[in-house]
Amino acid sequence: LLMLLENSRENYLFGSGIEAVKKEQHDSSAILVSMLESMSKIFRVIAWTASVLSAMAILASPMACARENVYGLPGEGADTIIRIDSRRVIREIPPGVVGWGAMWKKSTLWPEPPGEFTDRTHRDYIERLASANLSLISASDTRNISWPWGVSFSTWGVNWENSTGPWSQRKVDCSCFLRHSSGWCEKTIVSVSDLLYLADKWGLEAVTVSVPLIVIDGNRIRWGPNLLTHEFNAPTIEKISDHAVGLIEYMKRQQGWQSVKRVFLSAGCEWRHYKLRNPSSAVLSYARLVKRIREKIKDGKVIVVACASDSTDIPGAKRLQAVSWNKPLYDELHNIDGIALDLHRYRGMMGLTGSSGDKTPMSPENVRSLMKTGASQRDMLAVQPGQWGENGPTMASVLLEIAIHGNDADHSRHTIAPRPWAAAMAHADLVREALASPALTVLGWTWFPEDLPVEWSHGAIKDGKLESHAVAQAFLSRFHRGQLVYSTAPDGDIRGNSTLQADGSLRFYGGNFSLARHHVGFVIDGQSVRGGRIELLSEHGRSAFVWDGLTPITIEPATLFRIEFMSNRPTASRHQI
Repeated sequence: LLMLLENSRENYLFGSGIEAVKKEQHDSSAILVSMLESMSKIFRVIAWTASVLSAMAILASPMACARENVYGLPGEGADTIIRIDSRRVIREIPPGVVGWGAMWKKSTLWPEPPGEFTDRTHRDYIERLASANLSLISASDTRNISWPWGVSFSTWGVNWENSTGPWSQRKVDCSCFLRHSSGWCEKTIVSVSDLLYLADKWGLEAVTVSVPLIVIDGNRIRWGPNLLTHEFNAPTIEKISDHAVGLIEYMKRQQGWQSVKRVFLSAGCEWRHYKLRNPSSAVLSYARLVKRIREKIKDGKVIVVACASDSTDIPGAKRLQAVSWNKPLYDELHNIDGIALDLHRYRGMMGLTGSSGDKTPMSPENVRSLMKTGASQRDMLAVQPGQWGENGPTMASVLLEIAIHGNDADHSRHTIAPRPWAAAMAHADLVREALASPALTVLGWTWFPEDLPVEWSHGAIKDGKLESHAVAQAFLSRFHRGQLVYSTAPDGDIRGNSTLQADGSLRFYGGNFSLARHHVGFVIDGQSVRGGRIELLSEHGRSAFVWDGLTPITIEPATLFRIEFMSNRPTASRHQI
């Protein structure tokens, strides 16, 4: 219509109508010209509006997410492109998937406990412990916490029976045998019942507890394995498994049991005894013990945990020892529902170059090595036959201790030195990779202040504040809810995970684990994305901005980032892989 009007107008002005203009006597001709010009302007506006509406309709269509430079595509200048498919669900994210290990010793608790307790002051202290740590627990995104923890404490140092009553009735946990003390010769201030009370107050999703493998009353061994062969005989297996049942039944009577969705019950802590003959009676009898605990505890909320070795990636004798323990455990336990193997991953000191005094300088080489920590752990965060050259499904696993050491990981010396940001980035990358793994729970070590080892203390809190690695862990894990979905964040400098929330919103979290600036673009399949909110965390603090969905995102070196995408609607149903 516009073209016809334009042709009529032009024909009139520059054709036969030109003589009428020359004469200037025919007013009707001038009026007609004016009308044609006005109508032309009106139809130009209508045509422009229609073209805009048409373009908007194209952009809003489901096909738009598949077109270049429309929704969530990298645009020009991106050196890293991450593709996310919100329809491809890797796994549901389990309750209690992330948190902190905690050693509930008097010397490490915060706030500091008084020198002496009465029943009344003990109850008051537990209340104070709950209130003082509440905001920190929330800020750290702690969903699971462990008790009592530590190698000797969980294996033969602390017996939950000794602290079931009020303070005046509690017994001293002092497991001293052959003049060797466990290091816990004290009444247990935070008992299992106190732990569940705290879990309820803190809104935790899970707790991790341990049943001791050796119970020592004073200098008398009540039960335990053979001290030479480390084999558990049949009567001992029955006693320990009954003790585990008693612990769970006791927990069921406490405030907080109903509020937690999952309980991890570990048979000791780091119980590994390598023998020349494989599989040895030590590992096979331990597997029988774990099976028996699972047989007696029917509650599906409880996951029974066995101790595995984390040294299968260390060449030489250590790898052979680790395989000699892990393979029989895997063979005996991997087909039983509700059993998981525990791996502890202490990293950072691998590949670092120390200086005089065994300190780790923050040289570019050491920083690069630290920030590769997570990428190097992909195949080591769950027990699987590939670790000893065979094929088979991955075993259900947990990571009840993960931490970053410096070059000097000596636990006999203490430190007050601050943790460098590169070490916090290393911890964050290890957490990121662990959350992408099949691990049912990932616990940083350790919650309460600890000035060990000599380089980079493990404590998540100090002087009532979160340490940098705890802040980094929470920054990433906060977005780890709902479902883990497919993404192609490569093993390059930019690494991260993508999750689909219960409300259908899509998120991504990760970091630039390098010393170079990167420009990141996203390709989104399954949702039409119109930008998002981006948050950054670096050594210099936090920042946030709104992203247009097209411009590549600039991520500075050694910076964590997370994105909450703004989506219109899913374009297809999800399917699980």
